[in-house]
Amino acid sequence: MVFRNRLIRLSLGGLAGAGMVLALSGCLGGPAQPPTTTGASETVAPSATASPSTAPSPAPTPAPSATASASATETPFSSAPPPATPTPSATPSASATDIPASSAPPSTTPAPLPSASPSDELPATTTSSLTVFYVALGDQGQAGPMIGCGDSIVATETGPVIYASQVEASMSDLLENKDTVHGESGLMNALAGSDLRYVSSSVSGDTVTVELTGELSSGGICDDPRIIAQLTYTALVAAGTGEAKVLVDGTDINDKLSQK
Repeated sequence: MVFRNRLIRLSLGGLAGAGMVLALSGCLGGPAQPPTTTGASETVAPSATASPSTAPSPAPTPAPSATASASATETPFSSAPPPATPTPSATPSASATDIPASSAPPSTTPAPLPSASPSDELPATTTSSLTVFYVALGDQGQAGPMIGCGDSIVATETGPVIYASQVEASMSDLLENKDTVHGESGLMNALAGSDLRYVSSSVSGDTVTVELTGELSSGGICDDPRIIAQLTYTALVAAGTGEAKVLVDGTDINDKLSQK
């Protein structure tokens, strides 16, 4: 309390002294320099310079302690800057070991197809009539080449037939006919009693060889040359050769008939 009263007295005394200084300055005609306050945060300058003719009312000069207090109150200490927000570190790039190497995509190129061998290819087909031979009994070679017992071997034509091998088609047509008389021609079929089937054929030079299988039946000594003529003539015309050799289960047709 005693300290506070002393502080008030000092403040009032300072204000009175400042007023006297200003009054004297006005009388003398020159501006008085304001006292410098040692230890204050700011130096207070007079608000206006009094002219010689008019004496302004003296502005109260704050006491040093009051000025320091006001400065401390009006100028707040800047607070500590907020901590910087940590910048998120860049995502580390994945190393080669972190990323599994993608497997190569499966090849879309189709695998080459195996080339077809000649045996796998379908043979070309042809459509035409076939030439098949039958016997003209006792004709004496008038209608065709004469064979044993005074008969003639005569060529006949079938209707259009689709085939890949002409030899096979012609021989099969002959062997499958079980009629003793061929149609309305009156020609004899000496193979009507036999049960033969075509197996294969091959051409070597000017000779075609035909393989047959099955049962061969002959009606006698005159039927043997008729059977041989029907088979050989049909085979050589189909193959386009000058000669034909017929085998039945691997045996020549002549030897086969002589064994009966």
